[in-house]
Amino acid sequence: MAPSAATPPALQEATRNSTITWQDDLQALFNHAKDRFADVVWELQGDDGKGVEEVWGHKAVVYARAPPSFQARYFSFKPPPPTTPFHILLLQLAPSLPSLRFR
Repeated sequence: MAPSAATPPALQEATRNSTITWQDDLQALFNHAKDRFADVVWELQGDDGKGVEEVWGHKAVVYARAPPSFQARYFSFKPPPPTTPFHILLLQLAPSLPSLRFR
């Protein structure tokens, strides 16, 4: 039986194609981080003192990769006070909600 045009690619070709796709996806995430991960931003000033470049990231990813000294210096993990209407409503409803038990 002769191989058809629809035969799946060889392992090496599939690995190469997957790697290229993965690298392209990571590059796209990096290039569009502001649109997708807009919760952490750094401003980098150029060596010439002109212009500022913004570097965006996701707090969870930075937290997972950053050393403890960086986390302690730049991240505050205090929960925000419940001031939004949703939080106030939730606090008002909490006594009437059935208690949950986990086993």
